Amino acid sequence: MGIQVLGQVLGLKKFVGIVLCLFLTLALFVSVPKVYGLDSIKSPGTVVSVQVGVNDRVWNNPNNVKVSDDQYASSIIDTAERYSERLVATNFGFSLPNNAIILGIETSIECHRESTDVNVIDNSVNIIKSDGSLGSENKASLVNWPLSDGTRFYGGSSDLWSETWNAADINDPDFGIAIRVFIEPTTSTVYEGAYIDLIRITVYYTPPRPILQSAWTDKAPKIDGLSSSSEWYNLVIFMQPPNYPIEAYVYMMNDNNWLYVLVDAVGDTTDDAADECLLMFEYGSFISINIIGASGTTISNNYRAAVGYGPSPHSSGNHKIYEFKIPLSYVGLVPGGGSVDFCSPEEAKGGPSIVFDESTGLDNIYPYWLEMGEENTWGLLFASLRTAGPAVGGYYMETNRFTILAPYVMLAVGLLGLGYAIKRKH
Repeated sequence: MGIQVLGQVLGLKKFVGIVLCLFLTLALFVSVPKVYGLDSIKSPGTVVSVQVGVNDRVWNNPNNVKVSDDQYASSIIDTAERYSERLVATNFGFSLPNNAIILGIETSIECHRESTDVNVIDNSVNIIKSDGSLGSENKASLVNWPLSDGTRFYGGSSDLWSETWNAADINDPDFGIAIRVFIEPTTSTVYEGAYIDLIRITVYYTPPRPILQSAWTDKAPKIDGLSSSSEWYNLVIFMQPPNYPIEAYVYMMNDNNWLYVLVDAVGDTTDDAADECLLMFEYGSFISINIIGASGTTISNNYRAAVGYGPSPHSSGNHKIYEFKIPLSYVGLVPGGGSVDFCSPEEAKGGPSIVFDESTGLDNIYPYWLEMGEENTWGLLFASLRTAGPAVGGYYMETNRFTILAPYVMLAVGLLGLGYAIKRKH
């Protein structure tokens, strides 16, 4: 009733607009952790049955849980209720990147009980830490195992099992999962039990935040949509398929007042009027720097930008080139100071990014795992201080002044000595 009244007061168009804005805002900041890379879902390499109690029932053929093929590891009882041994699965072969941020861990078990003549209930489901010890949290479920193969899940995309993790812990061969069940007969005599076909672990993580270091320059590049090696150096981002559909090279330089950015989009070979390049700074403030247009388009307000179309040192063929001159104070950068967050967002797939090609609908989201509402998925950008030494051949080189002057000093000393010797002789 309240929504109906509000719609009448505001008018239908305004009301729909407000609702749409609220929806888009929620969509921007509510995100689901992603599984990144081919190394994020694994089956075990080593599986053993470990006795816990005197009367535990062994797991037969434990290696059968490595592949889903209807070949089972089984634990069978006779006439009395029994616990199984602990099935220990390790050596999953993860290879997460160093400094990856672990978001959650999920274990899946494809399993069943043989018939209604037995009940199979979890006794313990524990993560195995990198030192081989069991995690403190028991995720056993009181739900009976299914009568045909079904997958049971433990943990999840934001569940850390009450532990603290880093990439080295996950990559360790001792990391894994341990399962023990309670098997009870429902009839007087039974030789049946629990069966497992497959065990897997899924690790939800984000890669480490990219660190981008702008290089000091004594010579400001001209913002004209042209790229040359005499103007630009310090490549900080190289984009290529499949993670970035459009091949592109991003350069960053700075002096005391300005940040200079070149985006050499060699993979965008059409000069479209709706092509776009978007840079975004500082999570929370979301400072947007962008330019849209065909070659010759320029911007000169809070920042300066230009669009070009032509060759560059990376490609002799014509392609889109974007140049920016941004006040350091506008994005909160200080040479030699702290970092600012940096990304090119997925505001809409096929929408603005670093870069967007109108003719193909392709765009590069940076970093490619970016979630706008998660700051730890943005990159970090630092600006450099001026250091001693000249810029040589387009690259700033650290140089000791004496190293440059030494040959000339030695030549001068030699000439003075020669002059003194000639004078004495005469």
